[in-house]
Amino acid sequence: MLVRLEMDAKPMIALIHLPLGVALGVLYFHPLWRSLRLLAGATPLKTVFVAMALRFALLAAALAPIGQEGALPLLTTAAGIMAGRFLVMRRVAA
Repeated sequence: MLVRLEMDAKPMIALIHLPLGVALGVLYFHPLWRSLRLLAGATPLKTVFVAMALRFALLAAALAPIGQEGALPLLTTAAGIMAGRFLVMRRVAA
């Protein structure tokens, strides 16, 4: 019974970390798009750089504990982040 439970753990990691990565990707890339629009306007550079630092800190704070879990959760989350980027770019381009 425990062997079967251990074998089911890897698909469960993907089920948990992939949607988490998509959410992180959307939370990172959508504000990035907004910051670029602000940068193209008359917004001061200080505001844009503060927003950039906050985005980076959010992503780093989320990925650090996931990296402690191992390579598979980190890679699955990274794939989700790229899927989130795709979703944001698709929405922005429309």
